[in-house]
Amino acid sequence: MASNDNIEEYIKEKGRSIGRILIACKYDDIELEFPSIEEEIYEVAICYARIYFFETQSFLLKEESEKRLKFLIQTRFDIKQRKLKKMSNVDLVAHCIKLEAIEELERAGLVIS
Repeated sequence: MASNDNIEEYIKEKGRSIGRILIACKYDDIELEFPSIEEEIYEVAICYARIYFFETQSFLLKEESEKRLKFLIQTRFDIKQRKLKKMSNVDLVAHCIKLEAIEELERAGLVIS
């Protein structure tokens, strides 16, 4: 069984960290346009996701955690159910980290178009 009871805390911490770094870097002088900023955030998020699973020595999510993460992704991003089913756990975590980062930017008043 996967040992990832703190996955949601990890996602929030890393996602908010990405958002704060972008804000601190005065990212407002660069246009925040989807998909370019979303792709940049995802590249960092996928690294954090891989590190998480490496450190927990498991690439499995508990069924309950996996369902919650899929729900979060599906409510925010336009991802079809079929594609969501094919996502690896690393991709699920990376998308959720990206979601947190985007929400951090939005809380700071940065509109991502």
